[in-house]
Amino acid sequence: MSLSRSLILAFSLLLTLIGFLAAGFAFWSAQVETWGLLDLQQHQIARFVGDGSSLSVSETALPDHETDEDYIVEVVYADGRDIRRSSTAIAIPDPSPEGFSEFDTGNTRWRLLTLAGADYVTKVAQQTVVRDELATNAALGAAVPFLVAIPFSWWLVYWLVGLVIRRLTEVTRQVEDRSPTDTTPISLVRVPTEARPLVEAMNGALTRLRSVLDQQRAFLSDAAHELRTPLAAVTLQVGNLKAHMTDRGAADRVGELEHGVRRAVMVTDQLLRLARQEAEERPAHDDGVALDTLALEVAGALSPVADAKGVDLGFVRVDAVNVAGYANDFRVMIECLVDNAIKYTQPGGEIDVSVSFDGETALLTITDTGPGIPDALKDRVFDRFYRLIDTGVEGSGLGLAIARTVADRYSVHLQISNRRDRSGLIVILTFPNARTRAPA
Repeated sequence: MSLSRSLILAFSLLLTLIGFLAAGFAFWSAQVETWGLLDLQQHQIARFVGDGSSLSVSETALPDHETDEDYIVEVVYADGRDIRRSSTAIAIPDPSPEGFSEFDTGNTRWRLLTLAGADYVTKVAQQTVVRDELATNAALGAAVPFLVAIPFSWWLVYWLVGLVIRRLTEVTRQVEDRSPTDTTPISLVRVPTEARPLVEAMNGALTRLRSVLDQQRAFLSDAAHELRTPLAAVTLQVGNLKAHMTDRGAADRVGELEHGVRRAVMVTDQLLRLARQEAEERPAHDDGVALDTLALEVAGALSPVADAKGVDLGFVRVDAVNVAGYANDFRVMIECLVDNAIKYTQPGGEIDVSVSFDGETALLTITDTGPGIPDALKDRVFDRFYRLIDTGVEGSGLGLAIARTVADRYSVHLQISNRRDRSGLIVILTFPNARTRAPA
């Protein structure tokens, strides 16, 4: 169970228990106070009508207990005068103990107050059902607010716990939203004091990781840069040697050497490109990157390569759409994907490029008629230097790794899948925060 749910459940149960206890105490105390108030009222009536002068004898039946005439008053004189009663509907026991007592008259129970004076005795009786009803109503009036407050306390606990946990959620979102290569420290601005040591430890780990990655990137960049000069010299020497080679067998061997040197140059260039992409921090987004224009420029630059191989490279849809990012990085990403499609598409094949806008996202789709990728290897092809075997294609195994690096930096979703008829590969780039624009 999550921390927020545990806190909500614990506080809700605690407040529910407190609410029921408070309601029970309010119910009990209200009943006690109501009975005490009614006893006091009987005392006041007895003292007021003690001389019997305010009584009027009534022969009518007892009134309904919901009216204000719930009392029977009787005054007994010591000198033998006639007993005065407010009602003759019931007979109050005589004698009766002084103070409070109770008696029954059939199905009705009464609470009786007997108050003795100098020459008379005053008796005031009240039905206990009236007392119980008044006490119950008063008790419910005192207890109901506590019971009603219980569901409200649940909502209050949910809101307060959510308000507190939201500060931790912001830290979680900072970690979730960052790319795999982002090692910038997590902000401590809104981190709770209790969670600060954990976040500081994570920042320490990120700092150490960044140091290691920087060393690796520096080594990769330096090694690739140092290789460019000798490789260029070797390429020049191989070219000179091939131009003066007259022996057929030796020329074939020099051709193989030239092929190896050319592949080494290509790998070196790809390593430098990968090192640059990984070393750069994510720049401020430019919302005005024209994805359609960029895709057309990349396709135009690679069209000679496709034509030389006999591959038809073209567009099936071009929507005018802007995306947030950095144009040079997106150019590198699209070049790697289109170049990869050209390499694996056989002569006579087709490559279709599409730029479309779907409400809030832009889609760049590259569909080729190459051999596709086995489902079990869809994730492996993004690893550095990983190449599919038995394809007969010359490559470095870095193109898709570079494209994935750029996509991760800008939260662009890169997805590859085989065509339904297994006649090629589909690459889809989904750009968030896109917006359409009027065509130029």
